[in-house]
Amino acid sequence: MLNLREEVRAAREAVALFDLSTYAKFQVAGPGALVGLQQLATSDLDVPVGRIVYTLLCNERGGIEMDPTITRLADDRFLVLAPTLTQRRTEALLRNGLLADAVVTDVTSGWATLHIAGPRSRQLLSRLTDADVSADAWPFLLAREIDLGRGRGWAFRVSFTGELGWELSVPTEFVADLHEHVLRAGADLGLRHAGAFAFEAARLERGFRSFGHDIGPLGDPFAAGLGFAVSRRKAVDFIGREALERLRAVTAPERHLVSVHAPDAILWHGESLLRDGARAGHVTSASIAPTLGGSAGLAWIHGPVEGSWQVEVRGEPVPCRVSTDPFYDPRGDRLRG
Repeated sequence: MLNLREEVRAAREAVALFDLSTYAKFQVAGPGALVGLQQLATSDLDVPVGRIVYTLLCNERGGIEMDPTITRLADDRFLVLAPTLTQRRTEALLRNGLLADAVVTDVTSGWATLHIAGPRSRQLLSRLTDADVSADAWPFLLAREIDLGRGRGWAFRVSFTGELGWELSVPTEFVADLHEHVLRAGADLGLRHAGAFAFEAARLERGFRSFGHDIGPLGDPFAAGLGFAVSRRKAVDFIGREALERLRAVTAPERHLVSVHAPDAILWHGESLLRDGARAGHVTSASIAPTLGGSAGLAWIHGPVEGSWQVEVRGEPVPCRVSTDPFYDPRGDRLRG
């Protein structure tokens, strides 16, 4: 647990290094790539080359089948990035849903990804490349192909930790060299290796959703706080659009996803939430929260957020806070810094 706390602290105060190579990666290319993906995704993907789009793939009922990021690498080539455990699910969604002239290639094993996250990650990256990594030249949600160490790869300005950061993807044969370069470049910046538990703790403090834990096929994107990923203006119809517009019009959904902070408890997941002493929801994912203290998590609740909240731990109610906004950096200023 001490290591976890120190790893999250590195991401919050200096720079942490995560290995995200197992994330599922699919290239979609060909003359039908854009049209096909536009019919699957809820966001508009007709964006400039290099733009990273967080989006949803929904079913006809408006439920969430997957929530990948899709980056436009060229006019007719896209990279679909999804969580590790959803590799086969994501592949099936793409192969079954795309047009015949859109070629899907699983490039997961061909590309390795090192993620640098933290306020000093920009300084570290500037030591690895000649590219301009300033905030003005490289805004949030932009990808570029750049020189990295002795190789060339893609750098994606995204971070699931809630901090300034880049995901650095290179052909797998170059990742050992990149790792050595990152370690040397970050030696005086407080760089620390960090693992999956720290990654989970950081994303929960920031309130980021995880497919299969917090969201899924029965979930409502608007109740889950993901309505921003469902386009209103997109000219192309996409799967579930009609159902999603009906869900959008619901002003008081029966349940919704919230952030939870329990300063005096250690949460795991599955705990009941009590509003004014009555059961009103359950925790879907949780972790200790090194930055906030205690534990943080996400939970589905029924009814209003207002009230006196407790989380049930081993049969005992423990006070907690519930909010529709994340408790850490709710406006996302650190991500966009």
